[in-house]
Amino acid sequence: MSNQKRYPTLAEYRESRKRCHYRDLIKTGDEIAASFCGIASEDLNGTNPHADRELIQKRLDTEVLAYNNAGADQGEPSEFIEILDNGDYYLILGNYERTASDEAGLAELEVELYEWMVAEGDPHLDLDDSDEPDEGPRPC
Repeated sequence: MSNQKRYPTLAEYRESRKRCHYRDLIKTGDEIAASFCGIASEDLNGTNPHADRELIQKRLDTEVLAYNNAGADQGEPSEFIEILDNGDYYLILGNYERTASDEAGLAELEVELYEWMVAEGDPHLDLDDSDEPDEGPRPC
């Protein structure tokens, strides 16, 4: 196996999608999902006396589409599209936010999320020998 890394294709990225609740992804407060939804470890373990317990429970109960740029069965999800109470999809990237209300709109959000991941992140999928591009003869 090669040490090279590559980004997943959009299709591979979409295949990693998992519909779940933040509660399913957050156990310690140190996860990427916890950071994304604003829950710190002190809020989970009760050491923050100012934590809004009701808000924390509501955030943990939020349904999300979680994407993993390391492959569907590897690592923890690193990007998220929330599902609002009315069923709309909600994407936030930095100070940019957008909603979609149907599958076509969700597909557009996924493209935006994927493009952001590629622009901002490091590739995570390992190339094996069958995936390596043919570089032709190498110089001596």
